[in-house]
Amino acid sequence: MANEKNTFLKYRVFNAVFLVGICMSFSCSLMNYLLGMGTTVSLISLAYGIITVGLYIAFKITENYD
Repeated sequence: MANEKNTFLKYRVFNAVFLVGICMSFSCSLMNYLLGMGTTVSLISLAYGIITVGLYIAFKITENYD
């Protein structure tokens, strides 16, 4: 029973870390653009956000968290 709680906690932490990372990437990209730091910097942050979304979807579909 304790192992099930630890597993559930791992999935919750996994989801929280990925979702925070995704939100931070996209908000950083938007802030870089609004601050006029150049399109290259904004696009790099946006690309990291898109890559993170892709990885999150891949991990959720395959359920291979190791």
